[in-house]
Amino acid sequence: MVFILKAVLGLMTSFFSFFYIKDVHRNRKTFSDKPYPGLWGIGFLTNFLDTLGIGSFAQQTALFKFFKLIDDRLIPGTMNVGDAIPTVAQAFIFMTSEAIGLTGWKLVQGLSKKMHTTGRPLSRLPLQVRQAYF
Repeated sequence: MVFILKAVLGLMTSFFSFFYIKDVHRNRKTFSDKPYPGLWGIGFLTNFLDTLGIGSFAQQTALFKFFKLIDDRLIPGTMNVGDAIPTVAQAFIFMTSEAIGLTGWKLVQGLSKKMHTTGRPLSRLPLQVRQAYF
């Protein structure tokens, strides 16, 4: 079961990485003039803290805003895309080093279904409604 999950996760990540690299190559002239070592440092630090169970989105948001590295409107998308591959790497590491029972798999499956069903309707709401809601 773990082998199948790793294979599917690897294929999905390869698919994502292909389009990610293609998009980066196509839009490289529109990149920010902000210092890349600062962005990489924030990513490394927050993903390390995420591995320890602290999470990464709150710290990244705070650091991006504090150092004014990313426009506020771009922060959510930047974090979702920028944390995708490191999160998959963490998943591979944890699936290799930890034994997870059937109950854990069912819990993760149920939570992912719940997030999928509630996230799609919310994303279709007008921007003003989402801003007022959140």
